[in-house]
Amino acid sequence: MTGNYRWMRGFAASVWTLAVIAGCGGSDGTSSDTAPLRTEVGWQLETWSPHSGPVIQVSDPSLYTVRFHENGTVDARADCNRCGGGARVDGASLTLGPLACTLAACPTPTLGNQFSAALTRVSSYVQTPGELWLDYDGGTLRFRAAP
Repeated sequence: MTGNYRWMRGFAASVWTLAVIAGCGGSDGTSSDTAPLRTEVGWQLETWSPHSGPVIQVSDPSLYTVRFHENGTVDARADCNRCGGGARVDGASLTLGPLACTLAACPTPTLGNQFSAALTRVSSYVQTPGELWLDYDGGTLRFRAAP
């Protein structure tokens, strides 16, 4: 499964890159090499792919979410806690935080603390109309647009 997921992620990134290249152009000679990060869309965590371990299928994606806003902020849900902070985009680079999170004691097992920590270490993103991948130094978080 891990090999298939990585292949699909690579394929989606390639398709996205080709779509961006095909859509670039203009008479002034400038073009954008990344699609702007979509704002006001709720993203739910589907899978978590740490570099050191198996892919984690999230049993309830609605408990781990992110939403980016036009004013350069992000809201997140990390299980029973809520987080908020800054979001800076520069091309395909993305920096989140610092994040301020509530400190409720969530029922175990929970990925809440690890999820909020991973968000603060995000360095880049890849986005399609229905999926968002956030890469951080420990792996990749794959989200789907919320229904």
